[in-house]
Amino acid sequence: MQWATPKHGTLHAHYNHRGDNALHEQQVAARYSLPITKDLHIGVGATYHHTATDDPHYEPQQSLSPTLLLHLRHGHTAWTATAEHRPQSPDHPIELRLQLQHHPTATVLALIEADYGDRLRWRMAVEWCYESHFYLRAGASTSPLALTAGAGVRWRNYAFDFAAQSHRALGLTPTTSIKIWL
Repeated sequence: MQWATPKHGTLHAHYNHRGDNALHEQQVAARYSLPITKDLHIGVGATYHHTATDDPHYEPQQSLSPTLLLHLRHGHTAWTATAEHRPQSPDHPIELRLQLQHHPTATVLALIEADYGDRLRWRMAVEWCYESHFYLRAGASTSPLALTAGAGVRWRNYAFDFAAQSHRALGLTPTTSIKIWL
């Protein structure tokens, strides 16, 4: 597995749905990063959040959050820093995320991520790639504690991914995403 080196940037879009009919959250996000050098990329994006419940005492909430990112890689290691403005969280309007990815072998990717908005959350995952096109991922996150699993396929300049997270309050949380290297 190698880092993708786009000529004109990377477009990444994903969709999350958490919860059931009583309480659910949906998130649609898109980001575009532009290579400044082979190993340095900067990007912008936006995330649309929607939260609703069957409880008539609560109004559905919607927001649009702009995002900035910086991606730096060196050899088998990459660092990504992301800042997202969260207007629906007036007490913590900025969410910061730091991510470290490392390829200890050609077929294994280890990832650790910390994000801070209203509280500190950690995510850890290991991904295994087969034949450079198919991959499986397993991980865990904190706040709340959850286990995750995912699978995907990379083909030419495209990556398609499906993942699921077990959330004790919201149940199974599926995520789908597509990434395009331009």
